[in-house]
Amino acid sequence: MGKIIIISKLENDSITLSKILSENSSSTKIILLSDAVFMLKNKEFIKELNSGFSRQQLFYALEEDIKKRNINSSFINIIDYENLIDILMEPNSSIINL
Repeated sequence: MGKIIIISKLENDSITLSKILSENSSSTKIILLSDAVFMLKNKEFIKELNSGFSRQQLFYALEEDIKKRNINSSFINIIDYENLIDILMEPNSSIINL
């Protein structure tokens, strides 16, 4: 069963918790919403993103949140609300909101 982890607050523990929660999952999708997109400006987060997660984890950020906060990111999947709903409605996935 896959997991969908939604991070909406700017908290450093969210990344560590996401790694722990995704360890036994066949696939994990981590979605950054609201102020959590500010993590994309954090060098430690970028380092974790590049080395701390396996290929089974996919990262997404909501396009509207990226634009509102004037963040440029080429190493994360940018999605709109339609794509967000498609991801959240995927069968056989559990959703965890941090």
